[in-house]
Amino acid sequence: MNCSRAHFSRMVDYSGIVDGERKLEHAIYQFVLGIRGRRQSPVTKEQIFKWFHGTPSNMVVTAILALVGDKIIFENNKYRVMTFRDHSEARKSQQEAR
Repeated sequence: MNCSRAHFSRMVDYSGIVDGERKLEHAIYQFVLGIRGRRQSPVTKEQIFKWFHGTPSNMVVTAILALVGDKIIFENNKYRVMTFRDHSEARKSQQEAR
């Protein structure tokens, strides 16, 4: 008999668990990074909402906004994980601003 198994983070309502905001941010970061190996292409906001459909959308938006600029980058209407080069360029631009 064939059965499909969905990843647990798709079904969890992070608003109903202890420390749900932090756990949701980590789950979104892992999704953008790649569930099974490093992701080759960036993800869209719709993909994130579909994956975390068990959690209220306003909580997902809040978690995404908390991650942008710190761990993930939003460019060309898609999200991707910040690389070492992105972090060094951000540091360089901060130093130039001083």
